Amino acid sequence: MRCFTVPNFEYPVLPLFSPCGRWLYGDAKQGLVVWDLAGTSGEPVWEDFESGGFVFRTAVSPCGRYVAGAEDRCVGVWDVTRRGKAKWFLAHPNGHHITDVAFTPDGTDMLTTCVDGVGGGVRRWRVGSWHRKPPFATRTNLDDALAVSPDGATLATADKNDRVRTAIKLWRYPDGRHRKTAVCDARHIVHLAYSPDGSLLAGQDEWRRVRVWDARTLAEVAAYEPPPTKGRKKPSEVRDIAFHPSGRVLALTSDAAPVAFLDTATWQPVRVFDWKLGHTHGVAFSPDGALAAAGCGNGKVVVWDLDV
Repeated sequence: MRCFTVPNFEYPVLPLFSPCGRWLYGDAKQGLVVWDLAGTSGEPVWEDFESGGFVFRTAVSPCGRYVAGAEDRCVGVWDVTRRGKAKWFLAHPNGHHITDVAFTPDGTDMLTTCVDGVGGGVRRWRVGSWHRKPPFATRTNLDDALAVSPDGATLATADKNDRVRTAIKLWRYPDGRHRKTAVCDARHIVHLAYSPDGSLLAGQDEWRRVRVWDARTLAEVAAYEPPPTKGRKKPSEVRDIAFHPSGRVLALTSDAAPVAFLDTATWQPVRVFDWKLGHTHGVAFSPDGALAAAGCGNGKVVVWDLDV
């Protein structure tokens, strides 16, 4: 196990791996941090805390050159090869705030979801030139989550129907044609993630539990709620989820365990990791599945070897 730190930083850091597996990126909310996994130091090789904003969702482009983060009504993009300040793009002049960001698997488009019945929906930019493309799903009041299927042919979004229900919607890409809707009894879907083979769609339900749907039919196939933290009656908070590249496990961070691995055959915990570093807020796997990373609430990220 290795520990990477942001010096003099007391807040959560959410980890992401570069597509080549060499670089570890940290979403440090007020900025972006980069570590070299091939080096021996646990301190960043580069960081940007001067671009402004409060980034709360990040994604890495398939080419590894760009890291994008959602921030209020804008999306910020760092060119991590040039390592300069972020560029900021406004989603819509009348929109509320961008809630999620993703890249298409072929690396041509950057996508965002925006909460607002008028300026909301799925917004698109051409990667590199950053020219805005026509949006779709603009009549929906999208909630937080956006996910792109591994083949790039489908987008999944979470659309808040009312106070107690959320609609999971599938859209054909790139034409944006609506394909399917399923309503679930969740007031809030925080995050969506496709399994590596594209057969499953997982989401965080109100930060309390993990819900899993068949990615084609949207039939619910599993749900998992971590047990309450010892000495507390309230449900544990699920902070992040990530599929291992093999598809055999889904990692989650929660109050009940810093990082737990769920077997995707049974949807029950098979391994738990705890380094006594406090709450964990993010989890990620390297592209080859050999490493996992977890971000802690005190400016630390732990990286460890895996045998899944």
